[in-house]
Amino acid sequence: MKRVSIFQLASSALFKGDTHKSLEVLSSKVHQPNTPIYQLPQQPAAPQQLATPQQDSKTSGESNNNEFDHVCNTCIMRFNDRELRNQHYRSALHRYNIKLKLASMTPVTSEEFSAMMEAAAAQAADSSSDDSSDYDSSDDDNTNDSVGDEEKLLKRIARDVDKIDISDPTMQNYLFTSANDAYTPKLSFIHKELKLEFTIWRAILQDSTTHQEDVQLAQFKAICTETTGKWAILLCSGGRFSGAVYQLVAGGQAPKAIEHKTLHRYTVRKGQGGSQAKKDQEGGVAGSAGSFLRRYNEKRLREEVIGIMRGWNAHLKECKKIYIFAPKGNTRDILLPPDNSGPIPTNDPRIQVVPFPIIRPTFAENQRVSNWLYSVDIGLFEEVPLTPITPQQESQDTITTTTTTTAEPEKPVEPTEVVHSEYEKDPLFEATRNKDLDKVIHLLEEDDQYELPIPTQSDSLMTPLFIAVQKKDFKMVEYLVRALPDDIDVCIPSWHFRTALHRAAADGSLEIVKLLMDNGADPTVEGFRKETVYEVASNQARDLLREWAGDHLDEWDYLKARIPPLTKEMLVEREENKKKKKKNQKEKEKAKKAAERQAKLDEQQRAVEEEKAKQAKLAELKLLESVKAERQAKDSLLTDRERRALAAEARLGGYSGPVKKCTQCFTNILSTPFERLSFTYCSTACVLAHKKQLESTLDKPIKK
Repeated sequence: MKRVSIFQLASSALFKGDTHKSLEVLSSKVHQPNTPIYQLPQQPAAPQQLATPQQDSKTSGESNNNEFDHVCNTCIMRFNDRELRNQHYRSALHRYNIKLKLASMTPVTSEEFSAMMEAAAAQAADSSSDDSSDYDSSDDDNTNDSVGDEEKLLKRIARDVDKIDISDPTMQNYLFTSANDAYTPKLSFIHKELKLEFTIWRAILQDSTTHQEDVQLAQFKAICTETTGKWAILLCSGGRFSGAVYQLVAGGQAPKAIEHKTLHRYTVRKGQGGSQAKKDQEGGVAGSAGSFLRRYNEKRLREEVIGIMRGWNAHLKECKKIYIFAPKGNTRDILLPPDNSGPIPTNDPRIQVVPFPIIRPTFAENQRVSNWLYSVDIGLFEEVPLTPITPQQESQDTITTTTTTTAEPEKPVEPTEVVHSEYEKDPLFEATRNKDLDKVIHLLEEDDQYELPIPTQSDSLMTPLFIAVQKKDFKMVEYLVRALPDDIDVCIPSWHFRTALHRAAADGSLEIVKLLMDNGADPTVEGFRKETVYEVASNQARDLLREWAGDHLDEWDYLKARIPPLTKEMLVEREENKKKKKKNQKEKEKAKKAAERQAKLDEQQRAVEEEKAKQAKLAELKLLESVKAERQAKDSLLTDRERRALAAEARLGGYSGPVKKCTQCFTNILSTPFERLSFTYCSTACVLAHKKQLESTLDKPIKK
């Protein structure tokens, strides 16, 4: 599948000449991969069955891991598209079937659900409010023994359905705008001659609610060939707003945003989630500083958004479509005030909800929404008519949900028998599927009347070689590459226009891959999605392709095949690098262990040294204590006279040096002398007197 802008189709081959006149709306007459075929049982307790779509020859009963395949066990629907699967799980049909499943009842089909919604809407429109209230009370109070439990559950669920406003898209979380299109937000067109399918979003049509195929087709062609036009996208969620107005640019260029604005305010309660207004409505008005700030920001955000849209009023009036995304409630009221005080009325027919989920509203996300809305998915289309369920398929092609609690022994499931067309029922094809090599040799070499089948326009091209590769029949492939060498590079439409080499590489059949490459299979052939053999191959097959390319460097353009060749020298170098890496790893581990041992020894040595230092410190403390005790013992033996003499000596400073004389008075200094310049004094009076004496003998005072 390829996704392009819808405006690029005008310059494509689809609109050259009268080719576009062959377009058709994809209807229920042709089976779609994402549309189930129901075979609902009549009894509620019976298991539900689903006739799976007719598998074409691309699988032959084997699963393909590259294709998405999912089944909803509640609604019994098969999906091959991830987006449609996600949207189905949020649709009203799925929620309704969940209620039925909880009541041990069988699910309803999409057609039955649509008819039920239409009947409920008609009944709600015809009945008055008084009658509806009486109906609600009587349903709860009055009981009838003749009514079964299942009918009571159906009546209660129908009562809930009556309360749904089908015209309001907000009731289903912005996933659809009509009960008939509740689970199909996309619309597909087919071109049987080109075998292409074009899928668009239904919301971009001028009248997205119409079910007339000619009107839908005309609107699709009008959009593709449109050269002028504007549309607006308004996103608001979690205190964030992103709005933009887009305009088509002449010349087939991408649409341009002529106006855009993004806002962000703190309105979401941190940790607990939800807006402050919603919390206030639930009861209890918080008085914290954060709650006041959030209320103020909600008010400012509403005012700013309304101001921005009023500034864009001229552009909004010219817009053909206005797409919005905003959760229902206070957030939606920011874009569409209930009192119609904003520039966009709530009943504006141009309003369309964004039909897919978005992330945080930013300008980049706004551009992504615009590009996705106005894009078209182009894929291959093959018409497969609907077929009824046969008794053999009931035990093979069914998905069974069991509601009983008793355990029953599981029965082995036989492989699904695929129904082939007349072209694929050719004896050569049948012999290849049955791995009957002798019959294949007989048909191709001995039977002179046998001719290879030629596919018609309605048949899908198939080759015996591709079937043999699917079956992983090495001997059959080895014979067919010699008998039918022209079939090696044939692209099979039913498998995305890939060759037999694509299939063998994807399945990881290494022997078949090497056999095909040795017999001239082209690895540069690309499939429908421009994927080469190397890109779809398994890991083991990729290594084999690289080694084969390394041995045959001049055989193919490996740059085009996107295969990096792996020569013998490179293999030897790789092995040497592995050995070197392994050796380095061992050396690192050895060095790491040696470092750990050395660290352990250092730790032990450090612990020993710390213990020695601790013991030395303790010994020093003991010595000081012993000296102190000895001094105290000596002091206790001194007389009072000796103690006074020691005290006087301490008062005099304990000076024990040579006796000095005072420079001024020439007396002996018994204590510590006063010093100034190179002189010594016995007291401060002598210091001042000697200073004055020196100053009187000099012309100017001596500065200290």
